[in-house]
Amino acid sequence: MAQLTQTSTLDDGTVQAQWKRLYRLGGAFALAAAVLFLSDIVVMTAGGLMGPASAGEWFALMQRDRLAGVLDLFFSDLLGLALLIPFAFSLYHILRRANPVCAALAAIAFFVGLGIVFAVNPNYSLLALHERYAAAGSEAERAQILAAADALLTSGMQGTGLFMSGLLIESALLGFSALMLGERAFGKGIGWLGIAAHGLDCLHSLVLLVLLPVLGSEPAWTIGGLLLAVGGTFQLVWYPWGAFRLFRLAAGHQTH
Repeated sequence: MAQLTQTSTLDDGTVQAQWKRLYRLGGAFALAAAVLFLSDIVVMTAGGLMGPASAGEWFALMQRDRLAGVLDLFFSDLLGLALLIPFAFSLYHILRRANPVCAALAAIAFFVGLGIVFAVNPNYSLLALHERYAAAGSEAERAQILAAADALLTSGMQGTGLFMSGLLIESALLGFSALMLGERAFGKGIGWLGIAAHGLDCLHSLVLLVLLPVLGSEPAWTIGGLLLAVGGTFQLVWYPWGAFRLFRLAAGHQTH
């Protein structure tokens, strides 16, 4: 019996050490994601890159400056979202103590939304079409490739899948933030900041889903863009704050 108890204790210690390693990884990746999100804002502000308006314009940009063309597809955002995977796992593991059902629902919404992002994202297909466009031997072939690329842009960059994935991911992070209010490992400050940050981003997705068919693209994108700008700025503080909390927990500290 003593031997069994000793083995169980060692196993519990091993499990705790593994979770602490995950907290450190989640914190480091959250910081890296915040840097990527910030760099995306800096590049857009300095270079005027706001996403491809049409396939023809984007192909021309790729021919002039390949790096600018790649950045115009928001690859940094895509990589940043992928880096948030261990961060989301860490939040679930900690916040399930406050409310296991809500924490599980938030985690499911996050990973479903993330799966939709990668499923509908047209970036690699557009890169392949660009290579075909550059090697095309006739205007008719180029016109066919342009038409295919325009269809990809419309469905991937402005389609329902992208809006829904954003709504699911931000709703998940909003749920995690609400649970932080009752978990002393995080505290009310980061909880309220997360509610503001991800709540505004949820509104951004909802505005696009509801107002695009009613008001048209220009007013919907204007209103949604303002919500995203404010919420995104708050998130640049929320992610490092969350990373700091995870580092503290990995070091064995309880924070208030």
